[in-house]
Amino acid sequence: MTQLQNLLVLLADDADFEVHVVIHRGQRERLDHFESRITWHEATFREGFFRRLIWEQLSLPVLARRIGAKVTYAQANYGPLLAPGLVVSLVNTTEVARYEKRLGKKLYWAALSAMTFLSLLASKRATAISEHVRLKLAPFAFLRRKITVIPPGIDPRFFSFSAVGREMFLLAVGDFYVQKNFPALAQAFVRLAPRFPELTLCIAGHIIDQSQADSVTAIASHAGIADRVAILGRVGPDQLADLYSRCAAFVFPSTAEAFGIPLAEAMAAGAPIVSSRASAMPEVAGEAAEYFDPGNVIDMAAAIERVLTDAGLREKLSKAGRTRATRFDRTGVTAQIAEVFKQAADR
Repeated sequence: MTQLQNLLVLLADDADFEVHVVIHRGQRERLDHFESRITWHEATFREGFFRRLIWEQLSLPVLARRIGAKVTYAQANYGPLLAPGLVVSLVNTTEVARYEKRLGKKLYWAALSAMTFLSLLASKRATAISEHVRLKLAPFAFLRRKITVIPPGIDPRFFSFSAVGREMFLLAVGDFYVQKNFPALAQAFVRLAPRFPELTLCIAGHIIDQSQADSVTAIASHAGIADRVAILGRVGPDQLADLYSRCAAFVFPSTAEAFGIPLAEAMAAGAPIVSSRASAMPEVAGEAAEYFDPGNVIDMAAAIERVLTDAGLREKLSKAGRTRATRFDRTGVTAQIAEVFKQAADR
């Protein structure tokens, strides 16, 4: 949703585009209003992956043709296969499925994988949020030739914050899913807690999977440090930028990511970063992070401790992050996406 917001901000003012947005009624309030610059179409089907899939495949192509669309942009790996000028945005990595043990979730990821492949076959063009995703989701060379790697654009607010002083808390950001690996982070924090008695852990993110949040709470409670772990829920960009700018270190423990937008946000805000070395994370953070194995709690704790105890390392990571984050400026990113739309419309 953040990326859609960033894209709409700039497309709304581009005279080359007449923009129509089809959005579910439950999501409309999460996007800014653009007055008359964008035409909104509200979908009213009952939420659910398979209900959405059926509506998208049957109803959306009809709407797209009725309004005369030359390009249909789908921002979640798959799109309406019969819609005109289909452009799919590869933003999810299906490798997450290997961490799931629940049958329902495994079926979801199987369906997503199948629809991603079919959508790539049907599309005129595609974008991928990282090279990691392009290689993972496009198994054949002819599919990869359709894909342009375009990283997400970052809200300018994250670049405008500067640290006035680091405080003794670790920050993690992300909605609670199994691949976010927050229980392992809680275990690493338990190992660090005796060495750093003033250190706390803050996790900012919407609780999607309650069992993951419950695991974090249980681990902290069992160690007798529940009062030092805070689950903040979803927070807005201004509050989040403030947290990035004040934290002792930003920790990204995820086991699988297509990109990892919080990594780019944290770099833009100058946070010293400690990150998993799995999946797309090294591609995103480069030299601006201290890395660890996300499956090894001891390694995670050791990497965090190195950053907490070495002021020179913190300064180095902070400076490298601010420099690297400039490649995620959303104006340039949106211009690249707009060019892909024009290419798809001309074919």
